[in-house]
Order: sequence, then C-alpha cells, then structure tokens
Amino acid sequence: MNINVSDISKAVAELLRDDPALDVVKKIERSELINDNPDHAPWIGVYRTRVKYSPLQLGQHSASWLAEISIDVIVQDGSYDSGAAAENKLEILMRDVMRVFMDNLTLKNKVDQITGFEQEYIFRPDEDEDSDKFFFQTTILTIEAEVRTG
Repeated sequence: MNINVSDISKAVAELLRDDPALDVVKKIERSELINDNPDHAPWIGVYRTRVKYSPLQLGQHSASWLAEISIDVIVQDGSYDSGAAAENKLEILMRDVMRVFMDNLTLKNKVDQITGFEQEYIFRPDEDEDSDKFFFQTTILTIEAEVRTG
C-alpha cells in the first residue's frame, strides 16, 4: 500500500521540464537546496512534503486506502529593477506553471487526481554589499493530490 512519492515528484519535474513555455527557467530541480543565487533565477524546485493515509471506508478491506499527497513546487524569479518588476515576472511564470498542472491533473498518471492548489508568496531582497540589489520573488505552490489503493 505504500505510495512512492518520489515517482510523483519525478513526474512533476518532468512535466515542468517538458513544457516549452518554461524553457526560460535556468534550472528545474528535485529535492535540491533552495536557490539563493540571483544568477540562477528563474528557478524551480520540486519537493515531497506529506502523505496522509486514511481508510476509504471503515469496515472495508484493509487494502482500500486513500493517500492524500502534498508536493511543493517552489518557483523563483527576480529583478534588479524593482520588487514590482520581480512580482510581474513571477506571475507570468506562475501562469505557465499552473497551466502545466491544469493540463495534466493526474501528473502523468502517478495520482488519481489533483484535488487542490495553494500558493504562498515570499519576498526577499538580496542585499549583497558587492553587487546590485536583486529582488527575489518566490511562490511556494502546494499541490494536493490523491491516490486510491486497493
């Protein structure tokens, strides 16, 4: 009954890498350290975050379970111009990221269906004394999905 969430995170990364609109992204990585280098933006990281198992119906066969899975997709972009310019660039990138998932709600048949999305925004200026100020904009996109077993 164990779900291999690594297979799901691989599928998420492959979907993103295969989309021509995301060719502007310098790196799409899975389970690596979160980018903190302005020269690597735009950047996307894919991370497994949670699996919750629940019986589909009480009293039913013990192999009938629902696995609720969460995957975080961290999307970064930025600008040397301003925070507003970085925000605009990030939203254009997020439009393309969301389209990838809306066009493939089973994540290459690794889940039964995506059940929801949540976005959290993080803003951080990079204030290296030896360089110009770089405005990082980051979205943590949480993908909620389910897999039924049994």
